[in-house]
Amino acid sequence: MRDRPQPARKNTAGDFDQAVELRGMPEDGRSPNNLPLQLTSFVGRVRELAKFEELLADHRLLTLTGPGGSGKTRLALTAASAMAEDFEDGIRLVELAPLSDPDLVPQAAASVLGVRGTPGTPLVDSLFLHLESREILLVVDNCEHLVDACASLAETMPGAAHPGDQPGGVRRAW
Repeated sequence: MRDRPQPARKNTAGDFDQAVELRGMPEDGRSPNNLPLQLTSFVGRVRELAKFEELLADHRLLTLTGPGGSGKTRLALTAASAMAEDFEDGIRLVELAPLSDPDLVPQAAASVLGVRGTPGTPLVDSLFLHLESREILLVVDNCEHLVDACASLAETMPGAAHPGDQPGGVRRAW
């Protein structure tokens, strides 16, 4: 059987009386989250996790920077997993490490989101329409070699503006 990525489980040791409600599978049959299962515990960085959640409440785009191997990806995945219940339509990870062609960045996002292009319509427009009515967190990893393409994609996405700039103040992130 093929492995399916799972969100990291919250530590519920000792919480035997707590019921956990799991969302059903979406209509398209895709899991709302594709975060990889974390096989080791996450230790420390409580301040960074809190700051991540605080910043995401006020901003639609966050960028984690630092030297390779400093734990940016692990921090982002842990924070995203902890916030899974905050995003009705889930959390999706777009991994860009295998890409070398900047023109493939929108295709990578579309593939992860299950968005199919329409002939005669730019793929970024299809992505915009797909994300426009959803509350989703899109985690894009390994952007450093495709910075311009990622920035261009970010500029076209709904919810990239502050929530107060959106009709009804709808909370969206990507």
